[in-house]
Amino acid sequence: MRDVRHLYNPHGCEITDLSLIRDDDVIIAAMNKEKFRKPGKKEINAKEVSTNAFYTLFKEILKIAMKTLVQVLKENIASAAITA
Repeated sequence: MRDVRHLYNPHGCEITDLSLIRDDDVIIAAMNKEKFRKPGKKEINAKEVSTNAFYTLFKEILKIAMKTLVQVLKENIASAAITA
């Protein structure tokens, strides 16, 4: 442990204050900061990040559009039932 220079949580965030560590926390010790990666995650390049961001944005927009469409259909069906 004498070579440890940095501490991280499992999400990859550096622990800078020991008072934030609880008894049941998982801590990852590292000798150098530059080569740290989140456990279990593969290294991704900038193109993959931008592609993932695009698909996430597209998915969220699609969810909003579908919720709006469902709401409009519910209102139309309710108004049609009242007038019938």
